[in-house]
Amino acid sequence: RSRSVASEATPIAADVGLGGEVVLRIPGKSKTCTTEEFGGEFWELCQLNPDLQLEKNSDGSVVIKTPAGSESSRINSNFTTLLGMWRLQSRSGVAFDSSFGFKLPDGSIKSPNASWIRQDRWDAVPADAKKRFAPIVPDFVVEFVVEIRSPPDAARKLRAKMQEYLSAGV
Repeated sequence: RSRSVASEATPIAADVGLGGEVVLRIPGKSKTCTTEEFGGEFWELCQLNPDLQLEKNSDGSVVIKTPAGSESSRINSNFTTLLGMWRLQSRSGVAFDSSFGFKLPDGSIKSPNASWIRQDRWDAVPADAKKRFAPIVPDFVVEFVVEIRSPPDAARKLRAKMQEYLSAGV
């Protein structure tokens, strides 16, 4: 189950779930604001909180992801290493780990566990856009769920996140 947490001093509400994440709902931010309007503020939020792994949903809510468990981290590390080795051998694109955020067409900013983009598509992204959340949909994404506290809830969230990637064109 989720519970809402709100502070009187700060007009921010949070849903604390059992699936390893906290979703913040920030007043005044919704699908109707432009990606650029929210993107800059979200970048600043991330810079002010470097110890947090944050994602932004298309509805404007912010997800605070908890650290991965040891088994998930081990699998992610192994897969990211293999993806990087394949990328070096094939010279066909660029690979990313879970610390990079992609700005998707629906306004969300997501950080898959591992991802890859064809080199020609990555080269088309302006250099200044590559320094923040690049406005590009990856050609390939991987999300891992190995250690799950609440299997039905975590699986539902993962399916919803993967549907967002598919809707964006992955």
